Amino acid sequence: MKFMIDSSVWLAYFQGQDVRVRDIIETHECHTSIIAVAEVADHCTRINLDPELLIEFISSHATIHDLSPKMSVLASRIKMEQRKKKKKFGLADGLHLASAQTIGIPFVTLDSDFSGCKGVKLL
Repeated sequence: MKFMIDSSVWLAYFQGQDVRVRDIIETHECHTSIIAVAEVADHCTRINLDPELLIEFISSHATIHDLSPKMSVLASRIKMEQRKKKKKFGLADGLHLASAQTIGIPFVTLDSDFSGCKGVKLL
């Protein structure tokens, strides 16, 4: 099965926290957005870890998807709709979900901000 992987899932994988995360990343076809890659790099930089190693791992285990105008429009619509229920739902969240919806695969996350969203597998 194919999955769009959120930064929260990548970080949990690197920390060895969750067997479900390991199963998804090691046994399924993974995809991720460039936004998730940037969030992983940001997290590493904040805790003084070299982001290059983690990004190299992500690049070798997933197809990284760039943003497109179509995704940007969809993301803004997702954000607007989700903001009615969740005040913290941001444009980056919308971009993650739009990336998954554009290619038609489930978005896997540990972030509860995505609960109730269409096409989301919340771990």
